[in-house]
Amino acid sequence: MGSRNASIMWQKRFEQRTSPADLLDDGRDLLATDARDKVYGLLGFPALRNALGGLEPDYTQSVELVYTQTAIAIIKSTGNLDVLSFAEGPPRTHDSWPSPQDDELGWPETRTWVARWDQETLFPTSAMCALPTNLATKGPPAVVVAVDTGTGVLTLRGFLVDEIVYVAPYVHWPGGSDTESLPTNPEAIIELYDAMVHHGKAASERETLCMLAQILTGGLTASYESAEVDEQSHLASFISFILGALDPAKTTHKRRESLKSFLAILQQQGEQLPPADPAKYQMAMILMLSNRRVFITAQGHVGLGHSRVLMGDAVVWLYGGKMPFVLRQRIGRSHWGFVGECFLYNGDERKSWKYVSSDGLLDREFELM
Repeated sequence: MGSRNASIMWQKRFEQRTSPADLLDDGRDLLATDARDKVYGLLGFPALRNALGGLEPDYTQSVELVYTQTAIAIIKSTGNLDVLSFAEGPPRTHDSWPSPQDDELGWPETRTWVARWDQETLFPTSAMCALPTNLATKGPPAVVVAVDTGTGVLTLRGFLVDEIVYVAPYVHWPGGSDTESLPTNPEAIIELYDAMVHHGKAASERETLCMLAQILTGGLTASYESAEVDEQSHLASFISFILGALDPAKTTHKRRESLKSFLAILQQQGEQLPPADPAKYQMAMILMLSNRRVFITAQGHVGLGHSRVLMGDAVVWLYGGKMPFVLRQRIGRSHWGFVGECFLYNGDERKSWKYVSSDGLLDREFELM
């Protein structure tokens, strides 16, 4: 009876889905002996059947081709790039930085912009940050400029906004990452703060700390509310948590002076703030930093992106996207590799095509491979 009830509950959930990408993402949890059935097995549900326009199962096609055709059909039918939110590849959680040309993006034998529905991934950044879709006084042009079904190259149009010039170390948590755990390399927070002082746009210590507190949680609290609603409490909780996480005795000699300076700043700023809830901040931080890294752009914007981001990657706005994306240009080619979504701190003005147009940026084509 329990399994039957569970089946009915899942059936209702799938039928209520209006987004084909969300439906396919839910399907990751279902067992399938053939990876193509991660798509074919859901064709009975309206969200996917309508998006794919009467697609019939064809087991003579490879898994990669089925997933590629599915992504193309969803983009064209929905008129947005939501399906790209699920296309992020495996994480890189070590801090040995590969050459951008040697770093394999996406999944084996699959285009970097194509989601692998047979692979387990984290929730998309956009699903957690809950940022609104781009606003525009005039509707954007067609989302898809062209697609080459032979090569799998997808041509989209948008704006190259900025270049990544700094990527923070990956923040590691003990296995399990329960509510009692602390990052095993908290000195990474000190390095990030120093980098923000050097590269960032903040004008004061308080502004830098506010920026740091929000970027580490993707602008959200543990209750999935905007941290900007109560910025002071969010900052207080950040300071309280970090003060508990930083242990001078476990800090390398190289970072000891920076630690003393950072602790003094935290203590001074914390005295002026309301009561804190470090446990809730910790929960939000663990959630958002899993498989993600903080980065800083040439213009001083701080972002949170996929753990495979590298210096030199580009932050772009693509027509039809909810959030900015990170792309990587291939040397000697006009093609780009898809890294993933990213969250830009305090980027309200960047949610508008009007802003990037007035910023002197011209829209252009991006060929994703």
